[in-house]
Amino acid sequence: MSTTTQRRVARALRPGGPEVIEVGVEDLAPLKAGEALVEVAAAGLNHAETLIRSDNYTVRLPFPHAVGSLVLAVLFGAAVFAALGVATASLIHSADGSSAVVNFILIPMGFLTGSFGPTRHYPAFLRAIGDVLPLKYFIQIMNAVYLHKHAIWTKGTALGVLAAWGATALVVAALKFRWEPREA
Repeated sequence: MSTTTQRRVARALRPGGPEVIEVGVEDLAPLKAGEALVEVAAAGLNHAETLIRSDNYTVRLPFPHAVGSLVLAVLFGAAVFAALGVATASLIHSADGSSAVVNFILIPMGFLTGSFGPTRHYPAFLRAIGDVLPLKYFIQIMNAVYLHKHAIWTKGTALGVLAAWGATALVVAALKFRWEPREA
């Protein structure tokens, strides 16, 4: 089995258009135990990211330090929440009730996990509920990677909790999902 010793990198170390992107090759450090080498086949930017990168966003945000970790965090979160969405859809017996069920889950989860602001003044029982919800751990990962310049793997507990939620969702979806809705 051959090992890759170099990687292609594209970096934009300052705001601007495509002209500030520098493409190059750099040596890879040898992999340590428990690490894996991942190939990125394609990457993209959404509209808000292009505004941030060009320094035209109305809110000044720091430029992400570890773009690869940020991409992996977003992809991992998307996979977990997609699995949760399929699992939830498989438990809803009627298309008519799906919107109410999703709102019943998502809106409180947003408040209880701190996505709308700090939860330190919430009663202990509400903080305890928020502490087991997957969005809290996704927020922790995104804060660590984007705002505090950490690599994604520095948040092992958060990754583990999200992986557990995703695996549970996949099991539920595999057992319950049907292409045809079940009317009660």
